[in-house]
Amino acid sequence: MSGLPSCFVCGQPVIGLVGQDTAVDTYLLRGGERDQEAVRAKAYGEVHLRCLVESAWGGFWADRLTANLVEARGFRTVAQDGQVSIYRNDRQRENVVVSPDGWVAWVTDDALALAAPAETGVLLPMRHELNLDLGTNSRLAAHLGAALQRDHAFPLLQLVVELDVYERLTSVTALEDGRLEAPTGPGAPRYSHPDHPGHFTTIASYRREFPTTIYKLLTEAGER
Repeated sequence: MSGLPSCFVCGQPVIGLVGQDTAVDTYLLRGGERDQEAVRAKAYGEVHLRCLVESAWGGFWADRLTANLVEARGFRTVAQDGQVSIYRNDRQRENVVVSPDGWVAWVTDDALALAAPAETGVLLPMRHELNLDLGTNSRLAAHLGAALQRDHAFPLLQLVVELDVYERLTSVTALEDGRLEAPTGPGAPRYSHPDHPGHFTTIASYRREFPTTIYKLLTEAGER
């Protein structure tokens, strides 16, 4: 059993991959009857994007996020095509894509500039620190630790499969060449923690995928 957060829809681990996972928090709630129902059902917190979209809560959280972006945070509405809406923070040069079914993506202009064409859209490179608490999953912890020591890397899709969340991915293509790497360089943290077996500090390197239609809307939004 892993010590990772659990998806509030399916109960499986949430790794924390951009474009695959997200989180919805109670600060977005507004106090209505549906909001109270969400609290009672514990329908908040970490969640796989695919699970959120396929659940009864996707539309609700899309509405709450949109209200927060526009009313509380002053994001401009820069695009709406019937399938998604795009909200923009000009000062941060950042856009938020929100679909009525709950699919959401935060992306900066700088990140969009690195987009590479793919079969069904574009892929944006991702690289960030990722802390993993594998809890009592000693088998996976042993595999990961040995690979980081031997090869300084571990295939990201292998982690997904061993945690049994492959079916929860929104895009397999985005993770095909993904890997977890051991931190390197001066002052880099240890990838393993002897006092906390099963806990790893890694660098996750992978991609996130945007459909062509959404990418086009995003690039146009950055020009307005």
